[in-house]
Amino acid sequence: MIYDKAQVKAQSGALSDRDYLLLLIKENPTITQEELANIMGKSRRSVQMLMKQMIEDDAIERLGSKKQGTWI
Repeated sequence: MIYDKAQVKAQSGALSDRDYLLLLIKENPTITQEELANIMGKSRRSVQMLMKQMIEDDAIERLGSKKQGTWI
């Protein structure tokens, strides 16, 4: 699976949720919040709240539409 590296680091406690999310986005910029929630073992709402904070901190940005866009 494409997310193996990120999962290994996250499961070993080497990554915070924020760093894990950034790594997953870097590996797949078109990933959805639902996919992120499933991979991270979190609720979609938890992922939404984390991403909202990261957008406010200028750590991530959404380019394009909600369906066809990508994360940077």
